[in-house]
Amino acid sequence: MKTGIIHIFPACLFFILSCSNSDEKKCAKLKSGEFYYKGKIPRTGNIIYRNDSIQIVTEEQTGEKQKEKIVWTGPCSYELYPAPDSKEDILKSDLFPIRVSILEVTNRYYTVNVLSVNHKTEFNDTVWIAR
Repeated sequence: MKTGIIHIFPACLFFILSCSNSDEKKCAKLKSGEFYYKGKIPRTGNIIYRNDSIQIVTEEQTGEKQKEKIVWTGPCSYELYPAPDSKEDILKSDLFPIRVSILEVTNRYYTVNVLSVNHKTEFNDTVWIAR
């Protein structure tokens, strides 16, 4: 019986580490690019341009832009803050910091868990990969 455990443990450890490494590679592809978030209200959504440490979110309906600073806290997690040079938006400033955890990555989309720390609001959603 002990012999079986000795062989199973390294196999499980290898499997866990290889999955983790695969997720890290998939998440690394999301650090830069163009993404689309579809809003819950019909005909609303956001186009997201991300370049590692900065992202610009353009509201599709109004064209309003919000520049956000990204701080990567892990291979598949980051926090969003208002960019220092972005205009102050009193209605939205209390949403930050926003913690984002990437849950799953496919070729077409990725799923996230989003937490607004100050609002104590949390939800899971889908972000589409545009480029």
